[in-house]
Amino acid sequence: MDLIVLSKNFPRNYSSQIGVFVEEQVRALRRHIDGSITVVSPVPWSPRILWFREKWREYGKAEREKSEGGIKIYYPRYLVIPGGLFFPLQGFFMYLAVIFLIKSVMRSHRGKTVLHTHTILPDGLAGALIRNTLHIPHICTIHGSDINFYPFRSRLALFLTKYALDRCDHIITVSHVLKERVQAIAHDPADFTIIHNGADHEKFVSMPRAAAKKRLGVEEERKIIMSVGNLVPVKGTEYLIRAFRRLVTEYGRDDIVLFLIGDGSERGRLAELAKSLKLGGKVLFCGRKPHEEIPLWLNIADIFVLPSVSEGFPTIIPEAMMCGIPVVASDVGGISEIICSGVNGILTIPRDTELISESIRLLLEDDSLRERMAAAARKACGNFTWEDNAIKSVAVYKMVCSEHGGAAGQHALRPVSGNSR
Repeated sequence: MDLIVLSKNFPRNYSSQIGVFVEEQVRALRRHIDGSITVVSPVPWSPRILWFREKWREYGKAEREKSEGGIKIYYPRYLVIPGGLFFPLQGFFMYLAVIFLIKSVMRSHRGKTVLHTHTILPDGLAGALIRNTLHIPHICTIHGSDINFYPFRSRLALFLTKYALDRCDHIITVSHVLKERVQAIAHDPADFTIIHNGADHEKFVSMPRAAAKKRLGVEEERKIIMSVGNLVPVKGTEYLIRAFRRLVTEYGRDDIVLFLIGDGSERGRLAELAKSLKLGGKVLFCGRKPHEEIPLWLNIADIFVLPSVSEGFPTIIPEAMMCGIPVVASDVGGISEIICSGVNGILTIPRDTELISESIRLLLEDDSLRERMAAAARKACGNFTWEDNAIKSVAVYKMVCSEHGGAAGQHALRPVSGNSR
């Protein structure tokens, strides 16, 4: 069996943080697939006239292909028309950009070929079109925003989401909640498997806090509250900053500092918010960090907080838990599928700054509770690894292949009509 992974989110030479979760999964899959693995990660086509903007300049300078660990990775260009109005059509442009490349890759395949896409729009739509053209089974993983938000941008986006969902041979969701969302949208959803995202249990391990601080050159003596993630509205960082202010002003906690690891469109506004709340020197915007450094950063934290208003199954949760850091997180998406509130972490209500601050305060004031939750967290995340994810994914690939006759490019596709199933 040979695997082709199609995802616009995969690390590139100008941003090693893009799509780390897909890269981690692919690396784990490499240990369990006897055939080849090829990654196709389309990059927006960027003519030089647009290079006056940093984002488009980075697209233009992106590498074209590379090989890592026996895995071939291609970065073909596809047309992206700026503006949300044209977002639903990106899947068609992606299909046109990759179809001949994938056809060429398949010529070297001797066994069955499986196509695995990540996110239903635009990647899953491109995958549906590839499936129909090359007659190979198509599996799509739903991650969160692609089913929570993207379909509702326009009627066209909703229509194409349904079209793509109905043309998957199997759907993987990273949480039970996302499965329910898909079932509410799709006309004729394929079979489902819930496979949680994982973490690398060899990288994310607990280490002495003083040693981690020394390696990072952090001299901070106050208790560290930390959040890791993109600074975008859906991550709810504003509510964490406001909850942090409540701890400082109402409870007089001058012994705490908030580390924000990440970057994004909200950074400027959030920095202004922290300044207006007189939190200068207490809220530190640390920027993006290489993924290989994240275990160290987590290990300097006393408490980890993820105040998201929407999620699928964020990998940072099992990563923090593996490091033995008590977690306070919003009860959204699949987070409650790993955190049992009051046992191995604390779940809060999204946007509820008072509850967020009270949960943090509870952990700050009870050292024994923090230690018990840290121990329970390490124990709870034993099955939330990329190794476990890969084993379950390969089982899905084999099941789908067994349902399709013929060799690569000659598979009998799952009927689209609900009456024919």
